Amino acid sequence: MKHPKTKIILTLLLTILFVAVFVVTLMIQNAAVIRLSSAKNEALKTDAISSAAEGVALEWRETQARIEALFRINDELSAWSADTGEEEEAQASAIAALVEENVNFQGIMLKPEAVCGGYALLVMASPAPESGYHIVYKNHLIPDGSELEKAGLTMEAIRKNAGQKEHTLILKDTAYEYSVSDIPDLDGYLVMLTPKVNLFTRSLSRATYTYALFILLLTGIAVAGCSLCGYVRSNVLTAGKKQKYRPGNIRRLALIYGVIGVLLIAGSGWLDQSLNRLYDFSVRSREVLKAAERTIEMNAECNSRGAQVVERIYLAYGSKIAAILNDRPEMCSGEALTSLAETIQASSITLYDSQGKETASSGDYIDLELGRDPASATWEFRRILKGTGSIFREAETDEQTGLNEVRLGIRINDPSGGGKHGAMIIALPPSILEHDAGEETNRILREMTTLNGKLWISDLETGIVTASGDRELIGKNIYDLGMTENDMRDALMRELRTDSGTCYLASSILGKRTGGETENGEGQIAFYSEDLDASNYGLSSIIISCFAFAALYALLEKVALSGYTDEFFNEYSHGSIRAHAGAEENSTAEGDPADLSGLSMIWKKIRNAWSALSPGRKGMLAVECLSILFLLQQIPLTSAGKGYAKDSVYYHITTGNWSRGVNLFALAAIMTLAAEILFSVIVVRLLLKGLSALSGTKGKTICRLISSFVRYIALITFLIMGLTYLGVSRTTIIAGVGALSFAVSMGAQSLVSDLISGIAIVFEGTYQVGDRVTISGCTGNIMEIGIRSTKILENDSDIVTVFNSHIGQVVNMTKHNSWYQCNITVSSSLDIEEIERMLNEELPKIGEREEQILSGPFYRGITAFVKGSMTLSIETECTEEDYDDVQLKVNRELQLLFRKKGISI
Repeated sequence: MKHPKTKIILTLLLTILFVAVFVVTLMIQNAAVIRLSSAKNEALKTDAISSAAEGVALEWRETQARIEALFRINDELSAWSADTGEEEEAQASAIAALVEENVNFQGIMLKPEAVCGGYALLVMASPAPESGYHIVYKNHLIPDGSELEKAGLTMEAIRKNAGQKEHTLILKDTAYEYSVSDIPDLDGYLVMLTPKVNLFTRSLSRATYTYALFILLLTGIAVAGCSLCGYVRSNVLTAGKKQKYRPGNIRRLALIYGVIGVLLIAGSGWLDQSLNRLYDFSVRSREVLKAAERTIEMNAECNSRGAQVVERIYLAYGSKIAAILNDRPEMCSGEALTSLAETIQASSITLYDSQGKETASSGDYIDLELGRDPASATWEFRRILKGTGSIFREAETDEQTGLNEVRLGIRINDPSGGGKHGAMIIALPPSILEHDAGEETNRILREMTTLNGKLWISDLETGIVTASGDRELIGKNIYDLGMTENDMRDALMRELRTDSGTCYLASSILGKRTGGETENGEGQIAFYSEDLDASNYGLSSIIISCFAFAALYALLEKVALSGYTDEFFNEYSHGSIRAHAGAEENSTAEGDPADLSGLSMIWKKIRNAWSALSPGRKGMLAVECLSILFLLQQIPLTSAGKGYAKDSVYYHITTGNWSRGVNLFALAAIMTLAAEILFSVIVVRLLLKGLSALSGTKGKTICRLISSFVRYIALITFLIMGLTYLGVSRTTIIAGVGALSFAVSMGAQSLVSDLISGIAIVFEGTYQVGDRVTISGCTGNIMEIGIRSTKILENDSDIVTVFNSHIGQVVNMTKHNSWYQCNITVSSSLDIEEIERMLNEELPKIGEREEQILSGPFYRGITAFVKGSMTLSIETECTEEDYDDVQLKVNRELQLLFRKKGISI
């Protein structure tokens, strides 16, 4: 019975089909989980968008009311002078421009952008209908208005889609889903653009390790099972192999492998789910940290812009009041100044003459004088008396009155006359346009903590929490909360052990992001999650994977081993002669190797090498090849510009975009690194093996030595990178290397000695791979020369390992040709002349028939006489490599020769 090739092909096709069905099934299940997760977050997204729209409307109305109040003051001031004020239309435009400039749109948009994972766009209807709309706020990643309108996002489309379901928009070859929300009581709209999720990539990446393990296990087992019948049929089995390959033992072994495979699939499924859960937290925390960092920048910008607006408005008021007083000297009385102060809502207005002495005031101040001491609060304003036009001082608390006021100094004519400069100082409460930057930060952080966690900003030096969405955290020290200095570093995600269990922390150093410092020095913002929502990560994927593997493995085993029965095994397991005969028939059928072309010869060698492998080795070789292909796909995955997979957890792991330390990301990265290095070593060894086959003896030796070096270098690389993944600093690794070097110098001299001796052996040419040598009493062929030891294959197939530093005297029998000496004892009563004549005629014929004989055989004479017998010596020249074969052939030929001549030996 022969194992049909069609069954092998059928098994492999079934394996491919099973893998495809499994991948598609698990992808569908993962896609359903992703959709379910999106549906659960839809309510949160809707709430974030609607609250942002309401926030825009509220801030717009409040800011507009404040600015209109300022313009009313301006109108009242205009009534005191000949200036009639601005035209109504120009005033409306100015108010609208100031509103857009002072409403905190960026702070309002942070929450919906972080929650939705997209970009916000705030548009208002343009005063000119033909221009459609103008953009009040947009994320910096969104193109300008012209590109948006070209993509189809016109004012007509915005109005039409307001409140409707999401629509698709293509911008710069990227697909976005956008939704439109009305701004209450305003002719404006909030547009949220969210990049479309690549469902294929996301679902595929959610089970990367499970897919890979599933494919490797099934393929390796299928290849091993398919080759069993062919291996037993075409190879001679020793007693041990007969016991190993009995059908009963093979099926028991297959059952054990199946159980192990199910456990591995379950473990990889758990790893995939845990990695995805942590990855989702990492992505979410990255968005939260980015939004919070932008809050810090936004507050700084708003403070700077607000101060400029306040200064500009106050200077305009001061200039107008100075013009009124210069034109109407009667207004320089205390009563008139009091009325004027009430109009502009000032705390006080005080006039000074050219000497800096008070001449009139709206308050109860008497005999005031501008300070002459630089430490005085009013010393700075004396510059006005020298000709400075105006001075603005931001809000500060007066030590005498205890009032927090803005002070404005304006140059006026000296009320006492004389044409000299006087000064007017106006004290006003802080501008109604100013806002509390600290409270604004707390508000934003409070809104961001709706994502199931805590968010705070702390000082790096002291650890004091300066801002937080949780008011109870403000003022506390993070180290008192159970965190260490090592926990608070610039990192994306790491596990944190607390009294309540395992939590997760992500943080970012603000000084590195914003290029500046917080109010209390360099600070750090941290997002701390007390719980990871695992509701979307059930056991369904693990259960599906385990059942699918068990079912497909059982079916695959049945197909692959269907012909491997006890009858088949009993028929072929004892067929050593039949196997050799079949091999000879195949060799004869294939013809003379010299008649084969180059490709045919290569194919024949590959086929023979494959046939000589055991079933287990064939399966492992298939796993190695697939693993190399699996790892090669990292090249396009991690290369620059390949954005199609950058939202996958596998890309996240392979690019190292995670916090170093003892966590699952580090474990997965170390597993991937081990596979990469292992299969890189396999590829290098295969290449070196191919080069050694094309080179001479010295080339083989050098290739073996390089292969040995590669293994050690790979091991060192794995240890260093693995320690780095686990969070060990480079300083510690360098210190460890130094300690190791010290240990080598103190106690590992033998290792260094072995290394130096190995290099000397190779480059001095003492012996090479394939040479026949005698070292330390061991005689055999050199099998391998490593950097530490030399392996010798003895005649009885034992492998002897000798450390290079222990190699003393070496007898290299391959340097020169060897001589095989055969001593034949015959009766001394024979005619010696007749025997010598026979040998001189027949020995050259033996040398002509055997190609391995370099010269001879030669008759050397009689070496001994013992009790009626004499010993004849015959020598044959050959290479040391052919010594054993020449010995057998010469002995056989001489035996046949003497028997043919009737001479007893």
